[in-house]
Amino acid sequence: LVDVCLPDGDGLPLLGPLRARSPFVQSVMVTGDATVEGAIAAVRVAAFAYVLKPVSPNDLLDTVRRALEQAAILRERERLRSELERSEARHRDVVESIPAFVVALDENGHITTWNRQLEQATGYLRAEMLGLDGRELVGSDDGANDRPRSLPVKAGHARKVVARWNRSEIDAGEGRRQVYAVGIDVTEEQEMLRRMMRSERLAAVGTMAAGLAHEVRNPLNSASLQLTLLERRLSRGEEGAAVLPIAHIIKGEIDRLDRLVRDFL
Repeated sequence: LVDVCLPDGDGLPLLGPLRARSPFVQSVMVTGDATVEGAIAAVRVAAFAYVLKPVSPNDLLDTVRRALEQAAILRERERLRSELERSEARHRDVVESIPAFVVALDENGHITTWNRQLEQATGYLRAEMLGLDGRELVGSDDGANDRPRSLPVKAGHARKVVARWNRSEIDAGEGRRQVYAVGIDVTEEQEMLRRMMRSERLAAVGTMAAGLAHEVRNPLNSASLQLTLLERRLSRGEEGAAVLPIAHIIKGEIDRLDRLVRDFL
């Protein structure tokens, strides 16, 4: 409670230092000489109330009670704000300490969280990614989330990065939905898978080539034997009906070889 007119000066200038010492203080100005200028000055220094003399005890007590309630509200609001800041700090620490990629999207699909693992993997800082559309990055709820996706990599960064994401959609209140996605680096896994598939394909080609060689060798052996027999008969002077069946067999084996090659191709 501060009188506007103190024995040794003006009471209004006291309000600033008082608030500096106690940010939740509620100052009630008391005056017996009310003026518009005085009221305006009290408002400017954020006085809680401007009370005129003579003041009834009940009115004064009521004003003080409301001032104390206001101070309590301000203290509670500051406490909640501090708790919220600490909670957000813990949340950030957890997100940053997770050995995985963590990204969050707001209801419009814009990036709101981009953790340190993503910064290191892509070269893009958090400040560069916040607010960008991240829906293509983590996929959607259409069942295609398991498909590995390439991360955007800054020019000149070390390597291409492929991630597999596990996403979850939560209610952020007021009808808004927020998406959290956790991803793991599967770049080496995808490279090993590619090499394994290539090895399997080469093995399949090798098996097919071995089978073809076996299939080709049979008619070749048969044709070779028939040619040897034909050569002997011709050397003995046999002609016509004696050698014609052998020629038919050789032609049939050559046709068989031709079919095998066509099937292989």
